[in-house]
Amino acid sequence: MIDFMELPPDIEQGVATELPPIDSVDNLVAKLQEQHPKTPPTPANLAKWRTVAKAMQHQQAELRKAELQLRAPVRSKADLIQRLTAEARLYKAEHTKINDTTGNVTTPRIPPRAVADILLNNIKFVIIGKDNKENAYKAPYFYDIDQGIYVSLQRELERLCLLVERELNIKGRKETIEYIRLEAPTVEPTENPALIVCNNGIYNKATKQLEPFNDQYKFISKIATNLNLDASEPDFNGWKLSEWIKELSDGDKSKEKLIWQLIASTVNANYVQPYAFFLVDNGQGRTGKSTFETLLKNLVGKANYSSLMLVEFEHDFKLATAMGRALIIGDDNNPKDYNENSANFKSMVTGDVVLINPKGLPPYTDQSTATIVQSMNSLPKFKDATGGTLRRLKIIRFNHQYPDTPAGRKIKDEYIKDTSLLEWVLKKAVTIDIERLEDTEESRGEVREIKQQSDPIAYFMQEYFPELTSARIPTAFLFKYFLAVMAYENNPSRITQRGFTERLKENLPEGWKYERNSKYVGDWWDDRDMDVLNLYDRKNVYPYEPKKRYAYQGLIYKC
Repeated sequence: MIDFMELPPDIEQGVATELPPIDSVDNLVAKLQEQHPKTPPTPANLAKWRTVAKAMQHQQAELRKAELQLRAPVRSKADLIQRLTAEARLYKAEHTKINDTTGNVTTPRIPPRAVADILLNNIKFVIIGKDNKENAYKAPYFYDIDQGIYVSLQRELERLCLLVERELNIKGRKETIEYIRLEAPTVEPTENPALIVCNNGIYNKATKQLEPFNDQYKFISKIATNLNLDASEPDFNGWKLSEWIKELSDGDKSKEKLIWQLIASTVNANYVQPYAFFLVDNGQGRTGKSTFETLLKNLVGKANYSSLMLVEFEHDFKLATAMGRALIIGDDNNPKDYNENSANFKSMVTGDVVLINPKGLPPYTDQSTATIVQSMNSLPKFKDATGGTLRRLKIIRFNHQYPDTPAGRKIKDEYIKDTSLLEWVLKKAVTIDIERLEDTEESRGEVREIKQQSDPIAYFMQEYFPELTSARIPTAFLFKYFLAVMAYENNPSRITQRGFTERLKENLPEGWKYERNSKYVGDWWDDRDMDVLNLYDRKNVYPYEPKKRYAYQGLIYKC
């Protein structure tokens, strides 16, 4: 509790002049005698009145104590706890009933409506989002004065309820939070790439100044590293991070820039970077990949990242752990996993609304601004191998294998944890442009391979179908063309004509349709397409004998 003597002098003086003094027991007994003139002042009655007077004196003391506490400024979470405790004391003191005859005291519990009012009057609550329809289901955020950001944690919200009324049951807590959710104003998140929320304030890239935290900015995540504008790169027995990143980049300036852009995206925790970064090696170990991941984790801090593997994005109950984090990182994804559905993954990457369904709690919708990093020993496989998913990927290969030496182990165990290194990395990262990510040749090549591995027919239609010029093309020809192309790329396919046709129908370009057996190619067929087939099938392994132009057959046609 706040010690009265610790209040600032101006507050103490105000209390002394504004708050009435606490009555003595004798004065209160005299007042009770005046209120009950027909009751004789027998020893028994005087004893009862003294009991009542002591209860009244305690009530006055509680009111005075609450008023004193409410005058103390709120500059920290600890101050807020004292404020909420004082509000609860004031409410209970004001609503306490004392029986003038028996001295019995009835102290009420604070109902959910009143708990909500106390919280709303002392804490800044908001609903953060852009979509009004989705906002109706969102959980409220509240401003954490210690962290300088808005947080939305069910457990923390319930603990705030219990600070006001410690006997509030589950039903009462849910009712309180629902009042807050319905009455909190709706605001849009602050998504300004020029503002970076560091551990010690908000760095403004436009002014190049570190500003104090401000509840006017609707930030929901931060990093745990302090920004030190005087930091310089440390040298650890000849090992420097900048040189190591050059080494990981294999002398490729574009790749080196992309690695630094990944770091910069990670520290800019409230800017939606519409790309996911995939760190890939061949599973040989000691490639530096794990060390690099640990560097990212150290930068943002343990409380500001969440571990979520690629397949887990589609489990809506697991997404709850990822909300409000600066970094979502997936270690050691299983290379055999086939990502049947990637809808949540795409929405999380682009900062769109997703459904959160935590176990034992009501479902709600939310958005994430976290940078997403996934680590694996081979390329991922997606059922949806269209541009919608794959154009959101930036792939960085780790091609080196480092010896297992005591000096090498120090890099991961000591150097990348060093405060001076982390502060230098942050100082450099805040100067890097992240609005236009590097499109490296390495990343483009890996994305093409993912397309080919995940859905060869979708890949074929995207990469090779545009080479054809006919307006009506038999599916039998397309099948042979597909087989020739796959063999040409050293990825031969065993799919059947029927299986190919079924997948083809799902991957037709816009403006094309499939017809099973009621159209012919006629003059819409261009013989030059045979030359395209022969270009990839020079040994005539996949020969195609065209039917007569006016024979009905399965084909696709341009509308």
